[in-house]
Amino acid sequence: MNDLQIIFWNSRSLSNKLFEFKKYIYTRKPHIVCIQESWLNDEYLPSFINYRGYFKNRVGRAGGILILARNDLITEDINLQIFRNGKLEIQGIKIKIYTDYLNIINLYNPNQIVSQAEFKFYLEQVGNKGLILGDFNAHHQLWNRKIHHACISGQNLVNALAYIPLQLLTTESMPTYIDNRTGNSSTLDLCFVTPNIFSKAAIELGEDCGSDHCPIHVQIEIQTTIMKMKTRRKWKFDKDLWNQYQDSLIPIPEEDLNINDMNNFVTESLFNAAESTFGRTKDEITFKYNNSWWTPDCERATRERKRLKAILRRSPTPENAAMMRAAENEAKEIIKQVKKDKWKNYINEINSTSPVGQVWKKINKINSNFKPQNSPLSVGNNLITNNLEKVTIFSEYFENVFQIQDTMSYQLKTQIDIELQTAYLQVQDEYNCNYSLTEIQNTLSNLKNTAPGIDEIHNSMIKQLPDTYIEYLLKLFNNVWNHGLVPNSWKIALLIPIYKFGKPERLPESYRPISLLPCIGKLFERMVGSRLYW
Repeated sequence: MNDLQIIFWNSRSLSNKLFEFKKYIYTRKPHIVCIQESWLNDEYLPSFINYRGYFKNRVGRAGGILILARNDLITEDINLQIFRNGKLEIQGIKIKIYTDYLNIINLYNPNQIVSQAEFKFYLEQVGNKGLILGDFNAHHQLWNRKIHHACISGQNLVNALAYIPLQLLTTESMPTYIDNRTGNSSTLDLCFVTPNIFSKAAIELGEDCGSDHCPIHVQIEIQTTIMKMKTRRKWKFDKDLWNQYQDSLIPIPEEDLNINDMNNFVTESLFNAAESTFGRTKDEITFKYNNSWWTPDCERATRERKRLKAILRRSPTPENAAMMRAAENEAKEIIKQVKKDKWKNYINEINSTSPVGQVWKKINKINSNFKPQNSPLSVGNNLITNNLEKVTIFSEYFENVFQIQDTMSYQLKTQIDIELQTAYLQVQDEYNCNYSLTEIQNTLSNLKNTAPGIDEIHNSMIKQLPDTYIEYLLKLFNNVWNHGLVPNSWKIALLIPIYKFGKPERLPESYRPISLLPCIGKLFERMVGSRLYW
């Protein structure tokens, strides 16, 4: 059983600490991350590898909250009721756990006096199974015995809890916040859970990430529903093994075969030869959490800041506070300079000779055009996560959208077929004759390495065929040309749903299909197309 891992943190400007925090979560890979005081706006929303973001930005300066959910989880936004004229910033998601859901509510109090009614209003929305966490900005002896008097918000929160069966998970006097001016600590970041998960939950302080608040780690012994992230397997071609590939091909049959059998022979021979020669990638998606931008200078500077902040916690003196602030400023300047250098190097990789695909890939990264990897589909009130069920939904949707009603009468069809056959028999122009070896060789020389169809035959495998196989392919193509019959497998396309950026990702209509036909059939199609330009 994989325990549910949650991190929540008041970042006090995420952009300024993005480099360091990305390294922090990419190393730990928590399921859920809740952030308060993100200070983000809609013009720039950072992207995170293998995480989807639920952003709720405040209009104006400061504030803002967000939730990051790992892509292999089934999560859904909770449409929380909003307290009229309230002070709190709040959002929530629910996460699928086995046969049930767990509600997670992310809260931030922007240092305002919050009424008992508002606290109670949101605590009630945690539901039967869930937790509410964040920066409450509330002082009370219940979670911090060091203070002598509770603030108004703290007392209102405790009064509201008297009506709601929630339990405090935050341990007594946990120093979640440290004042960088004095070194004094407070317990401002709290986590409340429903009784049915309290005994399964644990909480601890995380490492300093540059804010005046510490990240808080919550671990819950609960079985989450993990979606399997699958992808299409790819051939791992090696230029030094092409001779071995050619030697593994089955000899050309001497007997005459029909068009379907000829095509099946070529397809099976190429596939088996490639499988015995080259490896293939796994069908499971593994994400590369890139931390290459984190330099030794960044590591040294942040380590020194953490060391001095730990000293400040133990001994809050003006001298220690000054030393910690100096180390903090130095770390900020070093990370800022590294970001500038990395950005400059990234941009300089694009020049007038860069391939168009590489340029667009970099532009999409700059624009943070994140494309979901594995979203469940919403049908009615049900979330579909099973891959086979999603295939059925997509196929039915695409079939309905692209279905063309045939309004042509049977008599007209018959007449057209007769006229075409008559015209073909009467015309003996050069473009109707058999294809030559030169034509197939010229087409192969211009063939690009596009994605293969459902038969997994890649254009590289065709271009590396020996002469005997090229001649056999030519024989197949001429049989197709002369008899007007196409192999059945050429008519079967592999449909890949491509997400339309900005659309609701759980609706089938938010995807457009790309059809991948067998490369052998596409090769013949190119040869036919070339003749049209004679």
